[in-house]
Amino acid sequence: MQLTESEAQAAFNVDTKKVMVIDDCYDTLAIMKKYLESKPELKSSYFSDEYMALREYLDIMPDVVVVDLNLEEINGIVLTNLFNKLSLFAPKVILISKSRNLDKKIARCEIENVTYLEKPFSKEKLITEIEKKLGLVNYREVQ
Repeated sequence: MQLTESEAQAAFNVDTKKVMVIDDCYDTLAIMKKYLESKPELKSSYFSDEYMALREYLDIMPDVVVVDLNLEEINGIVLTNLFNKLSLFAPKVILISKSRNLDKKIARCEIENVTYLEKPFSKEKLITEIEKKLGLVNYREVQ
């Protein structure tokens, strides 16, 4: 496998930020992968299986986790709480779901540093939310 020049630079850059994306819908994963390919400074890992994501979490140590609320076996809130127990530092979380009637306040109370995005969302919205979590965007700029 050959890396592009920008991928090689990102791989060796200590400032590279890591994003872990977890969704059991392959179509949604493919869309998010396409969205994030435009940001080579973000090293993104994609998982359709929550157990594989759990196994890889400590090796990746993501700065941001984008996780579907309704996974097949472990919901996104429980999975994020498991990540919190695995690491000294709680990941910054973007919880995604197509549930329109989800009580967002309950979800936010259960996990620190959580943002909720309702599917479908645009490329710009996803990237802006990730960059806000990473402190790469001034909040006033996106209001």
